[in-house]
Amino acid sequence: MGEEVKGLEDFKKWVAEDLSAFPDMKITVLDNFGDQNKITIR
Repeated sequence: MGEEVKGLEDFKKWVAEDLSAFPDMKITVLDNFGDQNKITIR
């Protein structure tokens, strides 16, 4: 299951950690949707 990230600062930290481990990583967003104050991306 995916990792839950709460807030912009946690998201930035999560991205920075992944990019430090995989510096040539590319991300493709397939879907995204939100409801009220939550969003998910696949």
